[in-house]
Amino acid sequence: MKVFALPQRMFFSALLFFLILAVVQALDNGGGATTEPRQPCPRQAQKDNVRKKWPELVGLPAEKAAEKIRADLPWVRIVIVPPRAFVTMDYNHCRVRIFVDDARIVIQAPMVG
Repeated sequence: MKVFALPQRMFFSALLFFLILAVVQALDNGGGATTEPRQPCPRQAQKDNVRKKWPELVGLPAEKAAEKIRADLPWVRIVIVPPRAFVTMDYNHCRVRIFVDDARIVIQAPMVG
């Protein structure tokens, strides 16, 4: 049994490394699918009179919901979050996450953050 101890440790170390690498890459993408380039966020995004939630979009396809959000806030980065995806818990006033089901239908009211 001791003969396999070193290779087994190396295997689990490599597995852990690639798992951490996959998580970091997913977090770098915002936790979801987006093709938009990152741009600096304007100051007006921090104001209180800016719309922050869209409950009427629940039940719509993700692409239509993204279009309506883009019409209200053209500067936000829209991230479509697939089911069972990991997302960070940070607050970003220039990001709107759209949580969808397997059919890409909005299941939760999109909101800034």
